[in-house]
Amino acid sequence: MTRPTIGLLLMLVFSLLVAPIAAAAQQPAKVPLLGVLSAGFPPAEGQRSRSPFGQALRDLGWIEGQTIAVERRYAEEQPDRLAELAAELVRLKPDVMATGGTSGVLAVKQ
Repeated sequence: MTRPTIGLLLMLVFSLLVAPIAAAAQQPAKVPLLGVLSAGFPPAEGQRSRSPFGQALRDLGWIEGQTIAVERRYAEEQPDRLAELAAELVRLKPDVMATGGTSGVLAVKQ
């Protein structure tokens, strides 16, 4: 074998050995989790994607199910359920929580 052939062979073997190490070092991108607590009712089918909140996420470059995961909980106008639903969301360990109104904020804080 000639010197260039040996050099090429060594480079090939080295790259085959290093490639799995480099691939293992790369962590898959974590999709952030957004928790949403609402005192109201869930939106009608198809309304969620057209909501101002959903539009604001898209305007910021977030695509639900691709670049961000969203967990929603609705108290359905039953304020006594807010604390339970907030605790449920907190157990999911979201990166960010969003809620509206004092009762929702107090439930999340609790």
